[in-house]
Formats: sequence, C-alpha cells, structure tokens
Amino acid sequence: MKKLYLLMVSILLATFIAACSTQPVTYFPIESMLAQPLRVRRPVGPPASPAVEPGGEDYTSQPLPNEQMDCRKPESLIEKWKVEKTLKCLGSIRKPVSVRYLLVKASEPLFQLQVIKSEDDAENATPTCLEGDLSQILVPRELFFQSTQPPAGVQEEWKAELPALKGHEDPVWCYSTRIPIEEGKVLGIEFFPDKLYLKIDFPLPNPPRNRQELERTVAAWALTPFYYLQDPQGRIRARYVNRSFCRACFGEKNVLDKVDSATPKVMGP
Repeated sequence: MKKLYLLMVSILLATFIAACSTQPVTYFPIESMLAQPLRVRRPVGPPASPAVEPGGEDYTSQPLPNEQMDCRKPESLIEKWKVEKTLKCLGSIRKPVSVRYLLVKASEPLFQLQVIKSEDDAENATPTCLEGDLSQILVPRELFFQSTQPPAGVQEEWKAELPALKGHEDPVWCYSTRIPIEEGKVLGIEFFPDKLYLKIDFPLPNPPRNRQELERTVAAWALTPFYYLQDPQGRIRARYVNRSFCRACFGEKNVLDKVDSATPKVMGP
C-alpha cells in the first residue's frame, strides 16, 4: 500500500513538473503568512532547478520522498537537541555580547556558529555553552505555508481551480518558497552578497522558558534567509502551489480553506 501511495505521489509530481516546464515560474512578494499550518523541507538530495520549483529534482531524486513529500513541522529543527540544557544556556547569558552564524549553502543548509575564543578576544568571546546544540541552527531548504494574500495578477483564473475556496470571504492560498543555495545567485540574479550572517544579541530580551517557546525562537532564526536572501525589503517571495501539494504536505485535515476566529495569528517579516 505504501509503495502504491508513493507511486501515486510520484505521478502527481511528474504531472506538475510537466506543467511547470511549459510556463515561467512566477514569484509573488508575500506580505504576511499564517503561523499555521507551516511545513519545512530539508531533503538530502541535490537542490532542484529554480525553473521547475516546486516539483523538480527534490521530489523525484533518490531516496524517494515519503507520503508527506518530506514535509516536516518546524519543531523538527530541534528534535535532536537537549532541550533543558539549551534552555539553561540561553537563559544564563547575561553579559552583553553579539554572536554570528554563517549560512552554509548546502543541500541541507544550516547556520554555523562563528566561534570567537576568549584568548583571541576576551571582550567578544563566544559563550561556551553555545558550542553544544546551538553551534548549528538547521535551516529549511523549502517552506510550505498558507496566506490570505491571493496570487497577484491571475486571481480569478486560479480561484476557478479551487472550488473549495469559492464563496469564502477570506480564502486561504497555498505557497512554497525556497532559499537560493547557488553561490552568489538569488532567483538566478547575481546581485546579493555570497554570505549571509545571522546576528543574535545577548542577553535575549525574552529567553525561551520551555520547549514550545524554544521551537518558536529557533524557527524565527531559521527562517531569516527566506526574507533577506530574496527581497531587499525583507519580504518572502513565493510561488502559488496547487492544492493537491498542500494536502500532501500539510495533511488533509490541516489545510485551511478560510480564515476564522480560530485561525492562528498572521506572522510576517
């Protein structure tokens, strides 16, 4: 049954790739996105060509994607961390100091802590407790999310493809975005610097106190490249995703059709 499901997913992806290859990829600046549902992808294979995203090499390479297309909840970014030890570390840094993480552009991107030893610079030395789990912050290669912002320019055409959204005053749309891994290129344009650093100032104004708060804090750090490697104004640039992809990635019951009083707060840059 699992093999049959993966075969059906592969057929679906192949169909989508064929459609993508006949039209240019259109990216829209997204002003805000819903906090939930949100899914991240860090496939082990090589990055797909931006010209056929989503649905390129990421989805058809070996190993094959799982039933959820390798989509994971943001909490997965810290699933191997020693949470209590990490919480203690973040809450114990009282001396004012700034630390930097360099974005490592690889098939599985991450932020790597740039360690400054006390013997080299005692004033700006990296707190030693950061050299444990916090020495690396995993970064998603791709992000799936939903937004109340419709795809610009072709709203009526795409709405016709989504009967579930018709009649809703505030329909919700599915999007996907990826960080540019290619050195010196952003969406094929060479005008951004090759290196991106994440700067964290300690002490943190509101150190996380539990696992849930730690997950939110790390997710905010990990998603930084999606804003600042794509748009000078710090906006996410994403492309519309067919609803069938959202169902596979989020899970059928998690896909939103509209915004209501129970919808999580909107998050933006």
